[in-house]
Amino acid sequence: MRHANIQVLKKIVNPFYRRLLINKIILFSIAGVILVFTTVIPPNDISAVKCSFYSLTGYPCLTCGMTRSFYSFSHGDFISAFQYHPIGPVLFLYLVWIAIKNLTDIITVGRVQLTLSNRLYRIGFLTIGIVWIFYWIGELIMIYVSSGS
Repeated sequence: MRHANIQVLKKIVNPFYRRLLINKIILFSIAGVILVFTTVIPPNDISAVKCSFYSLTGYPCLTCGMTRSFYSFSHGDFISAFQYHPIGPVLFLYLVWIAIKNLTDIITVGRVQLTLSNRLYRIGFLTIGIVWIFYWIGELIMIYVSSGS
């Protein structure tokens, strides 16, 4: 047990690991704040936050509907979550994963690691990004066609 404590102390005083730990704390904090904010506060109560892109152009941005999607998903209304934004539930689960992974790394000082392969990360990011862009373009086309312009 004492040897394990010495190893932990060596890791913590290492400047590289300290920076890595700070990054993990920041990632956990960001993911945690987003998850708590979108789970606790109903979207209708957030009247102060408006989409700047929508206000300027009259068209929805890439994330329009995301807060309502997160809120619906976190309260078990999965159908509404996908209707508000089809990427919302996937992104919500990804933020949960980031929060759990980084919290585990912080608490165990890296002794327990939850990882996915880099290839899986890249494929996942690329797939989500492409689907997200095509969804947004499709939404803009549908708005344009329905407006009769």
